[in-house]
Amino acid sequence: RLGDRFFICHTLDVSIFCYTFHVAKIIPLLGFLLLIPSALLNIYFLKNQNQPQQFKVLRVIDGDTFETTDHRIIRLLGVEAPELSDCGGQQAKTELEHLISDQEIYYYSPTVDVYNRQIADVYLSNKISVNVAMIKTGWAAYDSSQSIDKTAAKQAGEDSRASQRGIYSSQCNQYTNPSNS
Repeated sequence: RLGDRFFICHTLDVSIFCYTFHVAKIIPLLGFLLLIPSALLNIYFLKNQNQPQQFKVLRVIDGDTFETTDHRIIRLLGVEAPELSDCGGQQAKTELEHLISDQEIYYYSPTVDVYNRQIADVYLSNKISVNVAMIKTGWAAYDSSQSIDKTAAKQAGEDSRASQRGIYSSQCNQYTNPSNS
């Protein structure tokens, strides 16, 4: 290296080849060359982010959350099940267990929440939406979202409410005023 220049020399047979580089000119070139693989990796990961992920269910945590065998925590997108201590919470968990336990599932996860859970549209191998199926049972409510099956989920929620299934039943709701009885 000499001042703001450095030299790279090599020999080929009896000839010596030397290249002179200006430091001020080589640094932006190196930065640009490092930017290319970084951009390609970002494109790859963004492209694969919307690809379905396939997993096996390890355990159900509650009516809208479960864990996969590789210990990913998945929460159903657009689905609001009661907490385990609330009316219908245990039934919601049991219903989700019935749907997905020991099943291979696929999910599309557009985001991760503050608890580091994948928020996802989840499907069984036969392409049945677990999100919509939970809402249809009535043990979970439709929560407006960017779900792939938003229209079907909303309709399932309206049907469950109209039919008074699950959390909309008299088990969890009071439909008559006891003082009027």
